[in-house]
Amino acid sequence: MEEPPGANPPPVGRRTLYIRHVPDDVAERLEKLASRAGVPLSTFALQELSETARRGDNADLLNGLPTAAIDPALILVSKPSSMPSRPPRMNWLRWPSSAATAGRHQAG
Repeated sequence: MEEPPGANPPPVGRRTLYIRHVPDDVAERLEKLASRAGVPLSTFALQELSETARRGDNADLLNGLPTAAIDPALILVSKPSSMPSRPPRMNWLRWPSSAATAGRHQAG
């Protein structure tokens, strides 16, 4: 198919997609998000589509992982003995209460 005069063909290895019948509320939200990101709507939409397309591979990656027959009860039983004891938690950001400091700040 021949491009019309003055048309800019997409770079090699890239396609042009046209999306029709986008609901007004979806278009408005996308425009608002693109504005917040400081990018044109087409750039923002391309970023979102790219991220969504990459997530599509996640299920295939997870399904390709080997499985191990491990009884979850064994994990729960062995975990406490393998973990070092935790030191007591110190709350360094706690300010003294006003009642405790009231006597210190009074002029004598």
